[in-house]
Amino acid sequence: MTSSEFFFLVVVSCCTYSFEIMFGLAGTILLLPLLSPFFEVKDLIVYSVLPQILVATIALFNSPKVIDWKFFVRMVAAGFAGALVGFFFFQNLPKQNFQLLLAVFITAAGIYSLAFPRGFRLKSYLFPLFDIFSGFSHALFGISGPIVMTRLMSSVEEKTTIRNYALAFFCSFSLIRFAWYLFSQQVTAEISHMMLGTAPFLLVVLFFGNRLHFRIPDLFFKRIAAILIIVSGVLLFLKR
Repeated sequence: MTSSEFFFLVVVSCCTYSFEIMFGLAGTILLLPLLSPFFEVKDLIVYSVLPQILVATIALFNSPKVIDWKFFVRMVAAGFAGALVGFFFFQNLPKQNFQLLLAVFITAAGIYSLAFPRGFRLKSYLFPLFDIFSGFSHALFGISGPIVMTRLMSSVEEKTTIRNYALAFFCSFSLIRFAWYLFSQQVTAEISHMMLGTAPFLLVVLFFGNRLHFRIPDLFFKRIAAILIIVSGVLLFLKR
């Protein structure tokens, strides 16, 4: 990794994950197409566990809202079943097929977010299925925001509480992913350098970015985020 690549990694990571800490999703979705010309997509997904954990930890520590742990544990338990399948596909999908599937997923997520900025109401019996799919998506792509948010907006009130559940879910599965990456020896020396080198910058930027969450209209963000997500998916198609 050259010094210019490292500089670009720091700038993009700080910008995209500031976006995520303010609104609860989209950091990794925006990071991947911006950095894929310089780094392997799978390496970026492995790297993303660090900023995701930092985002969730800082945001939850400074949040005035709390979560119901029984409710949350049920989400994680169902999601873990899906994550086991996601890890298998992450390990075994060929590079071209993986990136095509990722581009399709991100583009579809952006179109859905633009069409349904407030989500849509799910029946309660669908909640476990969405939790399983969220775990699968997070293990495979490092991304599950649109799925998790759809599930939460059907079962939880108030945007900060929804964000807290989403960030707690992302943090839990990022920790699970990190343990699995270590076990399967996917945290290379270069990825370790990426993580350790960007961590101090992210800590400072995310601390201040978290304060803006309480000042920005939710619907305004969702429309802007949806457009950016669609652009991210198209860029990944072109990168192929």
